[in-house]
Parts: sequence; C-alpha cells; structure tokens
Amino acid sequence: HDPDKGEDLQNIGLDLVKRAESEVERLKEECTQCEHTYLNKKSRLIQHSQQELDMEEPGHPTKLKHIVETVLCDAGKLYKDTPKWPLIIDYSRRSAVFLQYRDTNYINTMHPHLMEPEYLRKSLLGALRYGKALILDLNDVPMLENTIHAFEKVEKGLWEKLITKEIFKSYTSLISPSDPKEYEDRNWSPSLTEEFVAVLLTSSRVIEEPLLE
Repeated sequence: HDPDKGEDLQNIGLDLVKRAESEVERLKEECTQCEHTYLNKKSRLIQHSQQELDMEEPGHPTKLKHIVETVLCDAGKLYKDTPKWPLIIDYSRRSAVFLQYRDTNYINTMHPHLMEPEYLRKSLLGALRYGKALILDLNDVPMLENTIHAFEKVEKGLWEKLITKEIFKSYTSLISPSDPKEYEDRNWSPSLTEEFVAVLLTSSRVIEEPLLE
C-alpha cells in the first residue's frame, strides 16, 4: 500500500467534489436569472395589453409621508375591520425603500434566500409576536404565484390563513421548539399581536387579479 498514492487519490476526489459543488451553484444562479428574465418579459407583455385597454387605477391615492398612518396604522379604518390587508401600488418604488428602513419585517420576493421556508416562518412569526408589519414586496413582475407557493412550503394552507387574517387564531402552529423562550405561547401579548399587519407591495402596472379581490 502506497500512502502517498492514497493521499493523491483523496485530494483528487476532494477537488472533484468542490468542482461539482461550484457547478451546481453556478447552474442554480443561472436558473434564478432565467426565471427573473422570464417574469420581466411576461410582465412587459401583460403591461402592454393593459395599457391598450386603458384600465383605471384602483385604490385610494396616498402620499408617501402618510403611509405609516394610513397603511401601517390604518388611521382611516380602511382594512382593520375587514378580512383584507392593504395593497400598495407604487410605480416609483419610493415606498419600498421607505418601508424597508422602517421597523418592519421586509421581504423582497425576488430574492430566493428570503423566500426560504425557515426565513419566511421566522419573519412572519416575529412580525406577529411583536406587532410589526410584514412587507411582501412583489416588485414589478407577477410574483404572487411564487409567493403563495413559498408560504405553502412553510405550512400547508398558510397563505390562506395569512390573507384572510385567520393567522391571528392559528399562529401557534408556526412556533418551533428551537425558537427563543419569548416565542412560547404563554409569553405572547394579544394586544401587541393585534398590531400586526401584512402589506403587499407592487410596482407593476399589471395588477394580478387575486391582489384586487
């Protein structure tokens, strides 16, 4: 038995594994880029069709400086007493930047790592626990279907619970034994959790039909 030869073979094996791992990461990145390119082209196509129809803008006009009181705090009582959450349509993307740097749990749905099941679970659970806003930024492409699918990976039926506000009654199913003690059900404050709000944000001129329902 030649120990030097065995070591050489081991080094070759490790090198092949590293190369294979690098290739997998490269292909994953290419797939992500292809998906984004597809979604952008799809958005432009639908946008062109919508512009031809000259569709009327939905919703209530709101100035950027009023977003906190009208959207996050619902000063105008637009959604707190309804089974719906607010949808922000902002072609300028200024509200996305504004909300990202507020005390919110902001998720850009175009970023794959932010849509991982555990990241989504912790983001939603944290927003509920501390009465914060969960911002789901759909950007300017049709990302709703992908977003729903991502939430379903966390827990079956989770998107429906979130969007209908049933999540207030069933959030305990999201709590994991590995979570910090403050997330134990006995340590939650109902009055604080009631301040939770889910906000859908889009800068697309093509508003996906389910978002308007």
